[in-house]
Amino acid sequence: MSQVAPENLVFLDEMGVLLGLTRTHARSPQGTRVYDLKPFYRGAKVTVIGAISLDRVLAIMTLNDSMDGKAFEVFIRHCLVPQLWSGAGVVMDNLPAHQIASIKPLIESVGASTLNLSPYSPEFNPIELWWSQLKAFLRQFSPTTTKMVDTLIATALHLVNPEHLRNWFADCCYCTS
Repeated sequence: MSQVAPENLVFLDEMGVLLGLTRTHARSPQGTRVYDLKPFYRGAKVTVIGAISLDRVLAIMTLNDSMDGKAFEVFIRHCLVPQLWSGAGVVMDNLPAHQIASIKPLIESVGASTLNLSPYSPEFNPIELWWSQLKAFLRQFSPTTTKMVDTLIATALHLVNPEHLRNWFADCCYCTS
């Protein structure tokens, strides 16, 4: 990856969101307990697929249930490829859905290239840091429907700070100076 400048790197990944997700911790004045409602609702899973660059979120898509190769191809074709530029390096992990034959030609059709992370190395993917922040945001609202997850993610997109993106890249050893 050292051949690609940090401003040309695009990291993609997916995460799962369980509907009814709630906060895991709370605060109260010292010596007192926190009381709050915790819904017993354990809903379905929503999969979120996203891609970030050094200065913005390039693409995001949600789908009910788990992701497969066909869903990933839809994300690449309709969400990511229109946002790519010549010289971009799309970095993904080694998930089997990422390795289907049609993905690489789609990305290369706009002059971008594909790169794979080393196996079992999510610490080198800055989008993991955004997923952590996004899940914390979602937990505040405990969404119980897919529409609610979509609305909250749309709100979270407006709150993404480009400085955070640069810091996450630096934290994952992609120097940005």
